[in-house]
Amino acid sequence: MRSILEVVLNSYDNLKKGKVQIMLSLNETKAGEAYTIKWMTGMPETMDYIRSCKVSEGKDVRVISRIFGGVIVSVENRRILISDDAARRIKV
Repeated sequence: MRSILEVVLNSYDNLKKGKVQIMLSLNETKAGEAYTIKWMTGMPETMDYIRSCKVSEGKDVRVISRIFGGVIVSVENRRILISDDAARRIKV
């Protein structure tokens, strides 16, 4: 049986080697970086609007800027502002 310390150290090594990916909320990302949307959840009306702006699962987005209360992203040569509340429900 492996100790907890061995499990933690092994997980940390795998993370450093890029074998493990951690999903972030869109509002936790860095400006200037590109990300792929893994999944989205939220109020149907909000998600329908965000999808109408070409932001959906599997799409690549570039975070342009973080502003008070939201995130500006670029997708398919469009820039849109997504509120922090909605961005928390979008995982990349």
